[in-house]
Amino acid sequence: MMANEAYIRQPFDDGSYWDEETLRLLQPYIDPGRNILEVGAHCGTSTLAYCRYTRGKVYAFEPQKRQFELLRMNLEANGVRNASIYNRAVFCHNGTVTLDSLDRYERATGINHGGVSIGLAGETVSCVRV
Repeated sequence: MMANEAYIRQPFDDGSYWDEETLRLLQPYIDPGRNILEVGAHCGTSTLAYCRYTRGKVYAFEPQKRQFELLRMNLEANGVRNASIYNRAVFCHNGTVTLDSLDRYERATGINHGGVSIGLAGETVSCVRV
């Protein structure tokens, strides 16, 4: 988790998940026999819930290397076996894109951009068209 993260960090530090209620609201709409595609899995908090909600597979994509490693560790630590994870971006074509390397938080506006943008600097990642 990034040191300047404003919305997710505090609930994690407090021992509560930042979006648990929203995920519970989604559960009735998830067919437990179907697969789930998650684009932008971050560190896996939603992925863990989706894996509990389905007997199918969860296909989770996370392009940022640092977040992908957290995703992998969280799934391993929780014994998840019905997830396939990919260190790739999902885009309109197969190939590569360059992403900002860090999540961004603007102190002046208080806006957490919640991720990264495609640009010219940062890490180059493989992308796939789904």
